[in-house]
Amino acid sequence: MAPVHGSNTSLVFYSSNTNCSSSGTSVLSCIHPSYIAAGVISVVSCLLGIPTNILMIVKLSSHLRGSSMSKRLFFNLALSDLFSLFCLLAAGVIIATRPHLTHELCQLLFYIFFFCITSSSNILMLISIQRYYQVCNLELYHCRDTKT
Repeated sequence: MAPVHGSNTSLVFYSSNTNCSSSGTSVLSCIHPSYIAAGVISVVSCLLGIPTNILMIVKLSSHLRGSSMSKRLFFNLALSDLFSLFCLLAAGVIIATRPHLTHELCQLLFYIFFFCITSSSNILMLISIQRYYQVCNLELYHCRDTKT
């Protein structure tokens, strides 16, 4: 799999065993199957994840006032995952259209995407710590849940 520069100087990864310079060859037949699989997984993730996270945000936002820490963490996780999916969608559009971006804009997009991914990871870690604490102190949480 070697990068091949096209006539418009954009970088496209083609499979090494096909001749993509002929005019009758389909573009999809020239792209390596792993890139097609990654694109399909990204599209399915966005199609399923964006509406689901929006529904979770709407459902949890009505119960946030005076709610438990778990509901707040799940709300923040849904919000962070929604931002991550929007970043994935934006990255797909940028890759598909291949605009000429400045170095600073590329860095900004990378930092935004990195922030979204790390915030999701940190929220998952907080959820696991909260659940561990809840299991270790079961009588404290059991008494709190039965009173409300």
